[in-house]
Amino acid sequence: MGLFYGRGGPDATAEDESDVDSSLSETRAYSQLINQWSDNNRSLVKPGCLEACEASKAQCKEKACDGVELQEPPFKHCAPPEAERPRMLYAKGCTGSTWVQKVARELMRLHGFCVSPVAYEPLNPTSDVKRLFSYDNGTIGDSMQRATEYWGKQGATLVYKGVGGLDSVFVRKKMKKLGTYAAVVWRSNALDHAVCMVRDCFSDKLGYAVDEHGNETQICFQRRKTPDADSRSYKVKLNMTNVLRQLAYMTAQGQRLADDLKASDYRDFSMVTYEDLADYQRRDSQWTNSTEAYDRAVEAWGSLLRSWGVTPVYKTIMGYLLSGAATRDPPRLHSDMIYNYEEVRDMIQRELRNWPEFEGLLRL
Repeated sequence: MGLFYGRGGPDATAEDESDVDSSLSETRAYSQLINQWSDNNRSLVKPGCLEACEASKAQCKEKACDGVELQEPPFKHCAPPEAERPRMLYAKGCTGSTWVQKVARELMRLHGFCVSPVAYEPLNPTSDVKRLFSYDNGTIGDSMQRATEYWGKQGATLVYKGVGGLDSVFVRKKMKKLGTYAAVVWRSNALDHAVCMVRDCFSDKLGYAVDEHGNETQICFQRRKTPDADSRSYKVKLNMTNVLRQLAYMTAQGQRLADDLKASDYRDFSMVTYEDLADYQRRDSQWTNSTEAYDRAVEAWGSLLRSWGVTPVYKTIMGYLLSGAATRDPPRLHSDMIYNYEEVRDMIQRELRNWPEFEGLLRL
């Protein structure tokens, strides 16, 4: 993925929920949201600041990556307090982190921040951040520091995902010294997490993806771009030897991520589940109540923003989320997603006494 992206964000070819389509969300365009709320939120979106932000990013495309400093950063006078401090989403793969970061960036903009046009996962070895902000014998941490300092001078905010690629305690501590705010996002339904990991070929220990006939397939990410993918029954066959241990491991993922951050000197960060952030998009069913899910989402997004040092304006959050509420189908039954569903169901029900965390994982 390159360094720069358009306003619509990158393609949805990362670690999102398996059945999220490539549009990522059904929300209104950012410009429409700005127009709708500008009269009531002038303290958040100052006149001319949206254009100044776009001008700052456009100049970077021409100059910054060649090491040329901007003489008069166009957004600097618009920047809210602490805009120069990075914001990190700390999350594993297959936890909806691409979608979460997309929405988080849009909410940051609606709260007056200019988010730098940097790849969602700059810590990956192939990221342009290392290539464009590096120097001889420099580490990925050094590149992140240079990118942070460059954007900070423009009044822009570096937003990125931690965990993965070259992320390490050393990188996290370096970014913490630069004032990085962090928030943990994790997926509380470990079975959904496992299915996504297998379908996207992130884990061969958990199982493998199969077609409608039960034959192994390596379609992985390309499944999302296959024209007839929706009409074909791509499922996963879970490895019964490993699935119990892996599900137990995944149910504690949020706390493990929090422990990682604490070991890297981070404090006072929020832990938010993907489900709380995203369930508001689901239409009513036996598994979802759209009104309750919407209320949860408003609180969850407010918590994430506070963790990033942003005072949430709930009217803005509510209006943004309302435009995408109840726009997606209910979550699929696990029997439609797992080829050896009966085996998995029996195992989970048998182990509930030993692993009460498994309660509620199955959609029967």
